[in-house]
Amino acid sequence: MKRSLFIILCGFSFSAEGAIVYREVIPLEILDTSGFALINNIDIDGDGTNEFTTNGSSGEARLIPTMQNRVLARAATLPDLGRSAVDVGRDFTISSSLGGGLNWSGLNERVNASDDGGSSLYMCNGRGPIGEPPVCVTSLSLLENSFVGLEFQIQGETHYGWIEIIPIFDSNQHHTRIAAWAYEDQPNTAILTGAIPEPSPGLLVILALTGLLRRTR
Repeated sequence: MKRSLFIILCGFSFSAEGAIVYREVIPLEILDTSGFALINNIDIDGDGTNEFTTNGSSGEARLIPTMQNRVLARAATLPDLGRSAVDVGRDFTISSSLGGGLNWSGLNERVNASDDGGSSLYMCNGRGPIGEPPVCVTSLSLLENSFVGLEFQIQGETHYGWIEIIPIFDSNQHHTRIAAWAYEDQPNTAILTGAIPEPSPGLLVILALTGLLRRTR
């Protein structure tokens, strides 16, 4: 069953170079309690079109770009096919210039006709001993929030952003939840992962005046 997103915070930071647009959402579970992937439609820029979704099969969760949108990923090692989304951590520059074996991945990077262009976030299987929990593999951090780079289109122009994922780990399986995302409003402009809007000068003045009024009461 598809689930809609409920945005609880939205921030903008405007400058001559552009604007960081940030959205924090009620954390979205990617797998249900039985290990099956849930479909979450992700509309990054709020224009009514989903740029990404989460989905997968039993025990596997993936971040799937739509149309010409892409995820920062690394190709899986043989004999596995496909790719895994990469946790680049905070303060990593998301732009057209990449290094360290990283690549943008989407529908154009499919390995076969059944590939939907998605990048794996984690996968659990039942190949462990009988009675033991599944063996799980993830490209994300289990200790702190992960940041995955995004490249997507707004009216035919390329924008860069990131998505933040919260890890949860117990003895039986991995869980991850999407917590927030942000993007650079200016086309073809780099953004640092974890970057959020700074208060505008006008807002700072209002906050200062509010504090002054409270002190003078």
